[in-house]
Amino acid sequence: FASVGLAWGFISGLTVTFIGLTSRIQATFPHAVTDPIAGMRDIIAGVSHYQRLVVGALLGTAAVWIDKVVFWFSAEGSQLTNGLLHAPLYDSSMFIASLALVPPLASFVMTLETGFFDRYQQYFATIGNHGTLDQIDGARQRLATYTLESLTLITVTLAGIAAILILTAPIVIDALGLQFRQIAILRYGALGAVFHFVLIAASAVLLFFDRRRRYMLLQGLFLVLNGGLAALSIQLGEDYYGTGYFLACLISAAVAYRMADDTLERLNFLTFLGNNPSIVGAKGPRFVWLDWILAPFRSTRRTRG
Repeated sequence: FASVGLAWGFISGLTVTFIGLTSRIQATFPHAVTDPIAGMRDIIAGVSHYQRLVVGALLGTAAVWIDKVVFWFSAEGSQLTNGLLHAPLYDSSMFIASLALVPPLASFVMTLETGFFDRYQQYFATIGNHGTLDQIDGARQRLATYTLESLTLITVTLAGIAAILILTAPIVIDALGLQFRQIAILRYGALGAVFHFVLIAASAVLLFFDRRRRYMLLQGLFLVLNGGLAALSIQLGEDYYGTGYFLACLISAAVAYRMADDTLERLNFLTFLGNNPSIVGAKGPRFVWLDWILAPFRSTRRTRG
């Protein structure tokens, strides 16, 4: 089926993944669907309320693609007969490197679903049951220790996978019929994937504890670094292709890990004061452009004078 089969396979995979994730959300947060329109309005209201989260997600998505886009519009880019842009030398190498992310991400999701979520619930249950400060802090320490140890263990495993990919890069390149010029790009991509995982995992920790502002700033940092360093690597020449992604992931991962560690360390303060909606306010700053996009979808109510 050639390219058509590949496209349908990709779409089918995304569909199955979406259905699976949706079913897990429904199982975790059950709610009867009686009015789909009302449900959509609730979603729009949620988007309007959590604007920092929306902007952060958009920035994060753009950050993943920005280095590819920079290469597409550079001298390395070319146009297919259907009009799509691509950079064969860069795209194929980075795609192979990104596959190394799949096993650790799956393992991390399982960790969130089991041990982390159990300790997360235990922490807030201790607060809800009016536990003493020592009991609450003990629950916090267990949550923090488990989270950081799990993150470290999975990262070390991914580092091992990346090391194998780096050492066998010539064999992989030859087996896939790629150019040996791409070996260095593949190696930098494999190194970057290790730190990209740390960035993703630490970002998830921030979201679990409603640190939307830090999440948004972190994704913005990754976007700027990945795009800027990719452009710089093009200026420096082919020997530096892939270093932009690697350095962007390294720097962003270091910042993300520090943010996650700080969040877990200061969790008691954030829960009771620093992140308490009744104290700091439930709503963050508004983004005018997002309000403009959402305006047609909001239900309007007429007031009678």
